[in-house]
Amino acid sequence: STEVVRAWQGHPLERKMFVVVQGEFLLAWVKIDDFSNPSLDLPVDHITISSDNNKCVNLPPGYANGLKALQENSIVLVFSEFLVNESMEEKIRFPKNYWFNWQKY
Repeated sequence: STEVVRAWQGHPLERKMFVVVQGEFLLAWVKIDDFSNPSLDLPVDHITISSDNNKCVNLPPGYANGLKALQENSIVLVFSEFLVNESMEEKIRFPKNYWFNWQKY
């Protein structure tokens, strides 16, 4: 759905890689200064990735990321160097209204 924002998932130790296999996504990321109490004025980078441009975005450990589909029925693959249960234990969630205005897209 183009209405859903999946943000923010922070990963102090885990690397994430994103590849769109169908449609188009907005991907945003922020380098977290303190995972226990992050600053709310951190700079955010973002990119539009699609199945047409065939990009793989690699986010190193220490970042939080967010995704929003820009086309209906879009599909993104998210790769990790961790097993699923390890990733779930390590992930730290932050409110989607932190750092970025998703409503602009």
